[in-house]
Amino acid sequence: MEGKISEDEISKVFSTLEEVNSQLGFLPEIKELNANLAIVKKSKKSFEQGKVFLKDKCYPKAIEAFQGVVAKDTEYYKKAQAEIAKAVDSYESEILSLAEKMLAAKDSKGAISVVMEGECILGETDKFADFFYKIYSQQFVEQFDDFLVKNDKLSALKVYDEAKRNPYIAISPQQVAKYTEIKNEYIQEVIAKAEVLFMENSDFSAAMEVLKSAEEVLGAEPELAAQQGHYEFLYEENSVEKILSEAKSAFGDGEENGCLEAMNIIKRSLSEFPNSDQLNKALEHYEQYVPINLAMFDYAEKTDYFVIGTSNLDIARDVNETLYNDSTVVYLYGRKTGLESIDQGEESNIIFYLDREYTKLTGTVYRPYQTLAFGDNWRGIAGRFEIFGDGMLLYSAIITEDTFEAEKFELDLTGVHELKIELRGAWTDFYTNWRPLAAATDLFLYRF
Repeated sequence: MEGKISEDEISKVFSTLEEVNSQLGFLPEIKELNANLAIVKKSKKSFEQGKVFLKDKCYPKAIEAFQGVVAKDTEYYKKAQAEIAKAVDSYESEILSLAEKMLAAKDSKGAISVVMEGECILGETDKFADFFYKIYSQQFVEQFDDFLVKNDKLSALKVYDEAKRNPYIAISPQQVAKYTEIKNEYIQEVIAKAEVLFMENSDFSAAMEVLKSAEEVLGAEPELAAQQGHYEFLYEENSVEKILSEAKSAFGDGEENGCLEAMNIIKRSLSEFPNSDQLNKALEHYEQYVPINLAMFDYAEKTDYFVIGTSNLDIARDVNETLYNDSTVVYLYGRKTGLESIDQGEESNIIFYLDREYTKLTGTVYRPYQTLAFGDNWRGIAGRFEIFGDGMLLYSAIITEDTFEAEKFELDLTGVHELKIELRGAWTDFYTNWRPLAAATDLFLYRF
């Protein structure tokens, strides 16, 4: 049929049939046949375009045109595949020929760019891969040897490191041996430079920077790691020695402020040397000198009427209006009906077990401000603050209406295991709330 009539005539026949079929519907396949005819017609046109491009040596366009030939085009499909292979081979040869000319003109970057452009169209090919092996290996050899001639070991090592990561570069055994030789020489030079910085200039940071910079080029090297470890050890040893000396100087005679300053010096240093046994032990040592607030100390026993801490300012200040730390104030408090004054020593006490670790207790006993409102009603009674060590009375303070000055005390607790504090004496108001006649504050234990 094709030998007798043209494609245009066939198209006219199908168009006429499709028009009739749209009205009568007796040939349901005619629409699909007409669509296939259009596809094949376009395919044949692509083949003819490919032939023109191939003749003009426009290989990328020829390949693209031949790829437009479909399998339904039985006349040209196999021919198109053969033409594609021919165009690919010609284009590949053209690319490589141009690249070789660029290499001869010492334009290696241009040569690589041309082949990469070819890869974008043809994909990876064996010949392109061979070219890359050749040019990248050649570039590596030239650069590596040039740096060796200039005695630029660092640059030579960097080039070698880059070459190891490039799959297109083949490194010869001779180059491996040369690399090993200059690497060892470079490591020794780096260590010598770091040694001057650390030992002569006492510049730990600069010495470590030199070693770490070398590691960035060479990767993990046992000699470099060992040298860093050695410097870190010496640096910590020297630094800790200076820190301990500074802390000792701040500590002085063991006064509280000096002790706290010594501890702060060590704590700041522990952020840099957290695993230093010397610093941690020194901190523990100085902590022994810090007085312990008895209000924060764990007690063994405490009666309900013995109270620690107050929010009442009339209890937290004395009759001279000196205000004390309200959280450390201890006093007697409770409620009981029908009493005007009470003496509740046995019902108001607290006991601590010191395990004979402490040598001193200090504190202040005072008359609470609220007692000024009692007038003469409490004449003849008194508040009492007493301390016992293992059952023996160590201290006793009596507060009366004539007491106006707070009393500071210091007790020797050497060898004391059980510490007992008793509070006695309170006045009741109209609502039977107890008003303590004596209070104490700033009770501190000392080990030394």
